[in-house]
Amino acid sequence: MNYRQAAGVAEPLIRPIAVLCMMVRGMRALIALALLLSGCNSNGIPAPSVGQWVAYGGTEPTINQGPPMSFAFPGPNQTAGYFYTQLPIVPKTGQTLTLTFSVDGSNPVWQNNPNGGDSGAPTMHLFLWRKGDDLSCNGDLAQYRMFAARTPLVLGDNQIISVPLTTDTWTGCYAAHSTDAQWSDLLNNLLGAGFTFGGQYFAGHGIYPSTGSATFKVNSFTVQ
Repeated sequence: MNYRQAAGVAEPLIRPIAVLCMMVRGMRALIALALLLSGCNSNGIPAPSVGQWVAYGGTEPTINQGPPMSFAFPGPNQTAGYFYTQLPIVPKTGQTLTLTFSVDGSNPVWQNNPNGGDSGAPTMHLFLWRKGDDLSCNGDLAQYRMFAARTPLVLGDNQIISVPLTTDTWTGCYAAHSTDAQWSDLLNNLLGAGFTFGGQYFAGHGIYPSTGSATFKVNSFTVQ
């Protein structure tokens, strides 16, 4: 009895398993390709390229890439939440992240996202987002989204928010500071950096003008 005859009993089982494995590998490849083409990770979070601005939050306004980057705050049924880009360098502890921006408009009356659980006057924060977030804020994932420098949102040109990249100035999901190890991992695995809009209790749950209008423009965004 040669090898093929000895293996003959197993071949009817082996072949379907092999085909199944090939199908699984093919599906994984298609998923990876789809994510690459869409510019999103497995949780649907956009992954920007250097110089490209993206928004996240479900009902975000359309971004004019510019330069300069700008967008109009949306009306009811839409909100402005997270906006971020990929930095041109890997940031280092001790450097400073600086956003210079303008908010122009006509008598906007700000409201919080009705589904966001927030309230109070509108604010904005600078924002860092680590790759691999599943949005659960569980365990170390609570330090994957970091916020700093809560600032009232007001109309005006050439406003500046500038924050050092140090653990004592940034907080995560539950307003806790990162450990040195968590902070290092964040900076070395950064998905993007930018800014967020919220109310008095949540940094990025989103806002919109119920009446009036407003436009946001990024004049510059640097790390140095």
